[in-house]
Parts: sequence; C-alpha cells; structure tokens
Amino acid sequence: KGGGGTFGKRYFAFKFPERFLQGISGISQLEATVVVIALKLWGPELQGMRFTIHCDNEATVYVVNSGLSSEEYLQKCAREIAFLACKFQFELKARHIAGVNNRLPDILSRCAIDESFMAKFLNLTGHSWTRDYFDVDDLLGFSSPW
Repeated sequence: KGGGGTFGKRYFAFKFPERFLQGISGISQLEATVVVIALKLWGPELQGMRFTIHCDNEATVYVVNSGLSSEEYLQKCAREIAFLACKFQFELKARHIAGVNNRLPDILSRCAIDESFMAKFLNLTGHSWTRDYFDVDDLLGFSSPW
C-alpha cells in the first residue's frame, strides 16, 4: 500500500493512490516505482555521482542493473531510470539486500497501513532524520513516452 526510502539521514514515506494500485499486478512493480520516485526526488542532489541503491526485491534489482524486463510496466520503469540517469548525469547500480536487513525502508513502506510504524522508524533513527514531503501524483508518471 505504501513506499519509502532513505538517503543519508533523509527519508520519505507515502501511500500509493488506490487508482494506481488497481493497475499493478505485483510487488516488483511497486518496488520499481519506489526506486523511480526516489530518483526523481533526489536526482538533482545525485548529479554527477556514482552510487548503489539497496532493494529487497530481486526482480527490481535486475531491472535497475540490466535495463531489461519482459514485463511492460517494469520496462517503463527501466526506461525512466535511464532517462533520469541521463538527465542528472548519475550512474547507479542496485544491490539486493535481504528484507530482514532492509528495516528502515520496510518500516517506512508500512506507514501507509499503520501510523504506528512512523513512531517505530523515528525511535530507530533517534528523531534526527529529515522527512522529504512531496505530492505522490507529481512523481508517479513517466517523464518520457519512449
């Protein structure tokens, strides 16, 4: 139902709109969408950098690293990632991380289900992190029709 991510000592958490979820057929699509949103949100700050993202979904890691998928929606995500990498001139790789080791983003993604997860996140981070707010509808679309 929701997504979340971290970058340094910053984070975001959001709830997917119901109309968006109706067109989604699997968790890989949601995970890839969260990667796209993170790159759109933080892309300007990543300009010129080489970095690795961690994701607990192997299919999403494959799409990010290869730029390939036989699934239409994941291929759109791969193209959007390539577009953002060109736009902001960054180079990224993805590394799979087991879900049990991906605690903070996992907790953030659950905030859409139960607000108590935000308190859990803040307790783990010591309340010292900054939340980035955005309108999810602004970041859900794809920049290019290609």
